[in-house]
Amino acid sequence: MGRLFIKTVKWFFLSIGVLCVLLVAGGWLFLNIIFPPHDTDDVMLQNFAENRAVFEQIVTQLQQDDDIRRVDDNWYSLADGKARSDTPDRIVWYRNLFKNISTERGIYASYSSNGSPRILFLSNCIGMVTGGSSKGYLYDPHPKSELLLVDSIDDYDQQQDLWRSYWAVHKKIEGAKGWYLYCDYDD
Repeated sequence: MGRLFIKTVKWFFLSIGVLCVLLVAGGWLFLNIIFPPHDTDDVMLQNFAENRAVFEQIVTQLQQDDDIRRVDDNWYSLADGKARSDTPDRIVWYRNLFKNISTERGIYASYSSNGSPRILFLSNCIGMVTGGSSKGYLYDPHPKSELLLVDSIDDYDQQQDLWRSYWAVHKKIEGAKGWYLYCDYDD
C-alpha cells in the first residue's frame, strides 16, 4: 500500500503541474488574442501616409462638430459629458472612417480656449479598466512644450523614464505639421 500511495501522490502532483502549465499558456494565448500588441511605428506611419487625407477630413469635420468629445466603437460622448449608446448618422459616419484608417477605438477631442483642436486617434488599447496602454495618432497644431518626444516609441523603455513621470510619449510624423504618433501608459 505504501508504493501505491506514493505513486498516486506523484501522479496527482504531476497532473496539477501539467494543469498549471496549460492554464498559464492558455491565459497567455487568451490575453494575446484579446489584447494584441501595439502596431509598430513603421506600420502606423505607413497607415498614416496611405490615409492622411482621411485623417485630415476627420479633423476638419470635428472642428465643425465641436460638441463631440469622444467616439468609441460602441459609445460616444458630447460636450455635455453624457455618454450615449444611440447612433446618430454622424457618429456612424465617423466610425466607418475609423475602421478605414485602423483607428477602431475612435477619437478623443479637446479644444483650447481659442478653439484649437487636440485630437487623439486611438488605434488600439491594451489592458483593462485599471491599467494598460494605448497607441495611436495625435493631431495638435499647438503642442505643449512638455510633450516627451522620442525617436522611436517601439524602443522606448518606460521603466527607465519613471523618474520623469511622463504618462505618454510622442514621435513626430515627419512632413506632417501638428501630427504625432503617441503611446500612453496607465499602470
